[in-house]
Amino acid sequence: MDPKIGASSLTLDEHSGSTWILAGRRRIMTVLEEDAAIEQVTHGTLADAHRRRIEEAIESYIRARRRYLCWQASSCHGAGGN
Repeated sequence: MDPKIGASSLTLDEHSGSTWILAGRRRIMTVLEEDAAIEQVTHGTLADAHRRRIEEAIESYIRARRRYLCWQASSCHGAGGN
């Protein structure tokens, strides 16, 4: 995971027949019209749903990582470490 990529960096870039999901300037996913047809929505709508899920996953990862690092730091201090 690139620590510079935060949940707020995710954007959508509309193209003919597809929508790109970008993290900063890096394309991380493309949603095609064919993908959206299965769900009976537009590719922009489906891409936005995926973008929101990816944002939630990034935020969840960051929260879990912070808890782990905090736990690890307190364990080290409590055991006479650093």
